[in-house]
Amino acid sequence: MRMHAMTNGPRWLNLLLPAGMLLLSACTTSSGPEDTTGTPADSYFALAVTDNSHNHAGARILLLDFMDQAPAAGAGPGNVVISPRINNAAISIDGDSTDWDSANLTTIKGLVQNNYPLSQFIDAVATEITVGSAWDADYIYFLVQWEDAGHSRSTQYRKWIYGDQGGGESGWTAKVHSGAGTGTPNESAANVGHVLAGSEDEDRVYLMFPITDSGNAFAADGLGCAAFCHANLSSDNPFQNYTGSDVAVMHTNVDGDKADVWQWKSSRTAPAGFADDMLLTYAQGSDNGLMPDAGAAAYRNNALEGGNPRFMHASGLAYSGDALPQAQAADFRGSPAAGDQIPSVITQAPGGSRADIAASASYDPASGRWTVEFRRLRDTGHADDRQFLPGRDAQPLTVPVITAPDTAAGSTLYGNLCEGCHKENGIGSLSGNSWQYPRIQRTSGSLILKAIQTVPAMGGIRLTHQDAEDIAAFLQGQSTFSATYRLSTVVSGIAAPPPGTVTSSRPGITCPDTCDYNFLPGSAITLKANDVSGYVFSGWSGASCSEGTQTGATCSFTLDSEQNITASYTPTTVSYTLTVTTGANGRVSSTPAGIACAPSSICTATFSEGATVTLSASPDSGYRLDAWGDDCSGSAGCTVKMAGDRNVSATFAQNLGAATPCVVSGQPPTIPDISLEEVVSGLSNPVHVTNAGDGSNRLFIVEQRGTVRIVQNDTQNGTTLQAGYFLDIRDRVRNAGEMGLLSIAFHPDFTSNGRFFVNYVSDSSEPNPQCTTSNRCTIVSEFTLGATAALEDSERIILEIAQPYGNHNGGQLAFGPEPTPYLYIGMGDGGGAGDPDGNGQDLTTLLGAMLRIDIDNKDSGLEYAIPADNPTWSGVSGARREIWASGLRNPWRFSFDPVTGDLYAADVGQSAREEIDIVKGGLNYGWNEVEGDICYTPGCDLNAYAPPIIAPPRSEGWYSITGGMVYRGSAIPDLCGVYLYGDYVKGFLRGLRYDGANGTSALKAFTPSVNNLSSFGYDENYEVYALNRGGRLYKIISP
Repeated sequence: MRMHAMTNGPRWLNLLLPAGMLLLSACTTSSGPEDTTGTPADSYFALAVTDNSHNHAGARILLLDFMDQAPAAGAGPGNVVISPRINNAAISIDGDSTDWDSANLTTIKGLVQNNYPLSQFIDAVATEITVGSAWDADYIYFLVQWEDAGHSRSTQYRKWIYGDQGGGESGWTAKVHSGAGTGTPNESAANVGHVLAGSEDEDRVYLMFPITDSGNAFAADGLGCAAFCHANLSSDNPFQNYTGSDVAVMHTNVDGDKADVWQWKSSRTAPAGFADDMLLTYAQGSDNGLMPDAGAAAYRNNALEGGNPRFMHASGLAYSGDALPQAQAADFRGSPAAGDQIPSVITQAPGGSRADIAASASYDPASGRWTVEFRRLRDTGHADDRQFLPGRDAQPLTVPVITAPDTAAGSTLYGNLCEGCHKENGIGSLSGNSWQYPRIQRTSGSLILKAIQTVPAMGGIRLTHQDAEDIAAFLQGQSTFSATYRLSTVVSGIAAPPPGTVTSSRPGITCPDTCDYNFLPGSAITLKANDVSGYVFSGWSGASCSEGTQTGATCSFTLDSEQNITASYTPTTVSYTLTVTTGANGRVSSTPAGIACAPSSICTATFSEGATVTLSASPDSGYRLDAWGDDCSGSAGCTVKMAGDRNVSATFAQNLGAATPCVVSGQPPTIPDISLEEVVSGLSNPVHVTNAGDGSNRLFIVEQRGTVRIVQNDTQNGTTLQAGYFLDIRDRVRNAGEMGLLSIAFHPDFTSNGRFFVNYVSDSSEPNPQCTTSNRCTIVSEFTLGATAALEDSERIILEIAQPYGNHNGGQLAFGPEPTPYLYIGMGDGGGAGDPDGNGQDLTTLLGAMLRIDIDNKDSGLEYAIPADNPTWSGVSGARREIWASGLRNPWRFSFDPVTGDLYAADVGQSAREEIDIVKGGLNYGWNEVEGDICYTPGCDLNAYAPPIIAPPRSEGWYSITGGMVYRGSAIPDLCGVYLYGDYVKGFLRGLRYDGANGTSALKAFTPSVNNLSSFGYDENYEVYALNRGGRLYKIISP
């Protein structure tokens, strides 16, 4: 290959182009300590490509020959692929093969089995696959090129099509495969006009690298990939049909054997610029052993919900593309028309070990030829990957190079060696109801060799690899083999039928485990539909069991053709009673309808078994729901699953009168000392405390892991931590370091609209990642009580902000004092020491700033509106008008004085100063030019930026300031108007009075301290609480 002098590139390149499908495998042993710098050990491998997931071609075993430099003669024999060392990053993963040296590429000749495995007929024609490999200090590279059998770029993976596709379809159904195309090689196939039954699919490439191969399928004379990874050929059923779906399942055949499998998929992984990283493990029978590596996939299903795909392209139903990127996906809307198309998968950036393999491809429509490139670290450090390291070389292959199969020779061999295997109709020799000889028509040479080994009666037959390929070529050209008739059964009406729902009198059918079986022509069959709890058998359908010819749970017939039989079940009608007891001053209703309970009453309704019933409480004016009881708890939503009789109670309590914040009259008193009262313990990393302003005086505690707890602050019964969670979104929250669920803010009209907002960090490693434009992001979301059965399902993402690092996320949300409820969002600079990206002084990013948005309205293209009086930042091209103030490093906690409306923000410093700012619209607070009241960037102009009201230095013991609240309660009169704050590391508690201008009139160091001081918050009486991240909530009281 060409040798370019290039610098080392980044470890990941997100490149996207579609491709086809391939399979490789390798197996070596090594001893001594691992050497990651030398030439990797030679190893065996195999490859396969598929077109539209129906046609299959490849090489079952090859030798991957690593070398320090390519030989002058280039590539060697067709069963060896050379992998020379290249300069770092000399090959770009861009779907372009011009940076590969063609002299070092190997061409493999094989057969394309057109329409395999769904077609009854196999059209076998010759094709060629070009393979190349290379390696450098960090990476291994592969190139695969082949001519598509149908001369078509297949990138539609079961795409949803609306309406009739020619077969009477209605609604949304998977796109029907249109049949074979034209052009070499497919045009020379025996059954070129055959139309494939099944869904449209994608072109794919598989690469498989065995990690452990105790059966020596990949050895000098091994049988290769088919014997290694298909259907327990030696132990499952030695007389099975070794063709089609009977062996389509993939798993290794020896417990402990495993392989690293790379899957490039033109519809599902190509848009993300990756190949799927999988692990092939041991399984039995029809169980699947092909499992994904750890981490997020490059795609997820876009399933039907309520008759329509869950998501569509944001541009609407006119979109006809084959890919639906996560960033462009929107909830389904509109009325579909015939021919409308929506992709069945949503593509996204993969994560973890599943994102190891970068891949890119291109397709040439003129030649119908695919080019696919792969790149992966030689040593990923992952246990589920094959590593390409120095060690003991694999031995040269003794398997001959198969340049082309000879169908004439195969016909002669078949006639001489398989006399009795397929006489006349292919019935073969039988012993009882079992095959004495395996059915090996329409299969590969390796499966023929393996099949013969499993039958003692054929033990004397000796075939070479060439003999087996010749026989396979002959058999693949035959169009009629009907040695048996397939009986297919289906259980209808039961989502997950138990084992043995339908059985046959002759061994074979035990549906749902085995629903299809081959029986001899003329076999007398009796099918039985067995009892299933919760269902009643309702009848048979199918030619041999059509309605009117069979009665009861059995169906008897003589099998004289292929048969499809359906056993239908209907659920038994079971109902359970829901009893609701309401206290005074409130009502309860249900969805679905049935419960309509007045105050101080008992109501009942019956619902079908398994029904989900959501109860809604409607308190009288001046009252609130105090708590659910019995089969519901807490004071959020109540949803019950009717798996039996259920009882729910609802009690209501009078709202507290709205408290009035205290105001200082005359000369402010001396700031008094304070004390702390522990009111709650046992919290998990609490980071924020606030109230809902709904008259309940409840406190809501945000736990970093992604949960919100409720503390009932009752003057009669004391302060208690309620069981369970008000909100649990751990599935989408990244809980690590400074990341997590960081705050909650209740809409000022929460009592009537049930809306509240949260700020959290998500990334691609979470089970339910929310980031669409980056791997890590801040999410600001809205949730609404009562909008969905599960509160967590009501999420509406308002704002997504990419986070370059895992720290300095800000995280505080608060509503301002304006009559229109504007939401303020504190955003850190994105992390990294010293703001390396300069976000604090960049008005084109939402990082390093205080944001202000209107969440009750929407501007075009946004989930919110920008207030008209927000700064315009005139003169700055691309400035974001969401920004209220700029130049902040990490405003972890900020709050509004409920009397003056002043916005106090405590901004965590870098290395010399902490600071407290009074944040005002349109001002720049200096970071990263200024830190507190000194220059961070040498030579800065301090007068160009808004100064802090206080900037305590590190020399006084400050490390990480935690912003607090202005005390406006009534319990400590002399504390009125004092802003309370502290230090997370040292636990300091401090107080100051702001003079209303640019400074302070008084400072106070309080006696008590709170270790790991994470936050402050108000109750509804403006009393102040402090949180210890170790799990304790304290109330600030008078000594």
